[in-house]
Amino acid sequence: MVLDRPWSLEAHDVHEPVAGPDEVVVEVSACGICRTDLQIVSGDLPARKSRLVPGHQVVGRRVDTGERVGVAWLHSACGHCEYCLSGRENLCELAAFTGWTVDGGYAERLVARQGFVFPIPDRFDDLDAAPLLCAGIIGYRSLRLSGIREGQRLGLFGFGSSAHLAIQGGSNGGLLMGAAFTQRPDLFRAVVCQVPLLDMLRYQHFQIAKLWIPEYGTADDAAQFKFIHAYSPYHHVKPGTLYPAILFMTAESDTRVDPLHALKMAALLQTQASNGDDRPILLRVDSKAGHGVGKPITKLVDDAVDVWSFLFSQLGVKI
Repeated sequence: MVLDRPWSLEAHDVHEPVAGPDEVVVEVSACGICRTDLQIVSGDLPARKSRLVPGHQVVGRRVDTGERVGVAWLHSACGHCEYCLSGRENLCELAAFTGWTVDGGYAERLVARQGFVFPIPDRFDDLDAAPLLCAGIIGYRSLRLSGIREGQRLGLFGFGSSAHLAIQGGSNGGLLMGAAFTQRPDLFRAVVCQVPLLDMLRYQHFQIAKLWIPEYGTADDAAQFKFIHAYSPYHHVKPGTLYPAILFMTAESDTRVDPLHALKMAALLQTQASNGDDRPILLRVDSKAGHGVGKPITKLVDDAVDVWSFLFSQLGVKI
């Protein structure tokens, strides 16, 4: 798969790769998709070479020996700068990167540096091993550098493939969720959007929302209309777009944020999005609750069960 320009990833015949000194040719069995790949294909992260073959979570076999190996993001480094000598090769000024500065794994074969391929244990099949060549390496490196001792826990934030990312927010945070999945639907697999504000052009006409005009502004003012419309989630649903799976949650007795926001947004997405059954647009309406303050423990448990069941089903979490 060759990238000529942003969003132009297409299948092409290319020259058979040939290994140079200290290089090996790897026949590709599997190659994962990382958020960085999406950024390269979309142009958010400009490609560093013309006619680039993306992909950096590669599992395959060396053509010369048949050994099963993995090829990761770091294609090569100089080996003698202060960063390389301190185990921080990714910061090397002469570093090259698979699927960005050199051709990657969305191909039948690729060339890799011999010192930068990893033997893959037999207990991992190709599809399970591929993501370990990116997030797995980051996680292991963090674990190694943390100095954590047996019995302690290490929290890792800020990495993961879009197919395994979920976001959740309520009230004003629900507005943030709406802005996030309408502007960048490719970044998430699942969204939990609770008691949200979503129609920012008309929000001030319902419930107590007119009190928030000093904070959000009002579309009734022509000058403010422009910047409010620029992010109002309801007005940026694009027909035919593949959105994340979304669980909208609202309540009939919410006197703070009118339930109409969640109801009309769910209806719009259900009719306009290209989602299939694997990425449902769901609406949950609680008939005996409000904005959320003071909920009894039984309702909190009900909410949590539905939220975690939805997220686990979308992220492939097995319990």
